[in-house]
Amino acid sequence: MQSNQGPESASADSKHADLKDFERLMEELQGIVGQMEKGEQTLEQSLSTFERGVTLTRICQSLLDTAEQRVQILLESGQKEPWKSGTESTD
Repeated sequence: MQSNQGPESASADSKHADLKDFERLMEELQGIVGQMEKGEQTLEQSLSTFERGVTLTRICQSLLDTAEQRVQILLESGQKEPWKSGTESTD
């Protein structure tokens, strides 16, 4: 059974990813690039690997966008305390 993941699915995945996962995701993406550059995969494997790479790229971009927004908010508010991730209240 093959799943059909679109941009909405990548967006949903990114909501569950934490900023601390960014480096791990980038390492996986670098591994995918290495696999693709070797050219040793079948067409089906290459397509599957490419789809995973696209998903990882979208998740990483979303994480970067979130980090950029957090930095912008901190700069605008002058807040010096680190932003807490998750659903913690900042009251």
